[in-house]
Amino acid sequence: MKKILVFMGVLLAFSFVLVACGNDSSNDDTSKDAVASDTKKEKTKEKKGVIDSQKYTLTWSEDWKGLKTSITDVSVVKMEKSEMESMGLTGDGLIGVKFTLENSGEMDFNTYPDQATILVDGQQIEASMVASDNIGGEILKGAKKEGVVAFEVPKLDDVNAIKQLRLKWSANYDTENYEEDFSHDYDITLDLK
Repeated sequence: MKKILVFMGVLLAFSFVLVACGNDSSNDDTSKDAVASDTKKEKTKEKKGVIDSQKYTLTWSEDWKGLKTSITDVSVVKMEKSEMESMGLTGDGLIGVKFTLENSGEMDFNTYPDQATILVDGQQIEASMVASDNIGGEILKGAKKEGVVAFEVPKLDDVNAIKQLRLKWSANYDTENYEEDFSHDYDITLDLK
């Protein structure tokens, strides 16, 4: 029980770091690459178990048939081994990617950013379903979801050394017309500066 409470506390703190510095300006940039802007080093408060952290504000977004997907923040956090172990994790730290999903289309979508794969410093990492917010699955017409997808980084020496992330995940919708383009694969590169 104590492990779960500690894990939830760190996840909550991690989410607050991302949400507190969110970007509320809209941007219809549909490019596959994004550059971080307004880099802010979070040093104001020491969080339990956090050795170092770096937060980046981004403006990446893509609209596919009315499903607008945005990435507004990326946080890189190096954790103490004991803290990672208390959460049932074995890596050196976490990378959190804040997603906003908004369905203004004509149908319901299925999207799975919480099952994404990330490439960082030569390490291919699957999203941590345990440490991530539940934002994947069906998103109904007119719905909006926000949440952080967390990736457990096996080897993380310096949070400032992470300069680029590549993310891959998919989305689709149900249709009876199989000649229709009913699925979409996201493959994006985020430059962190």
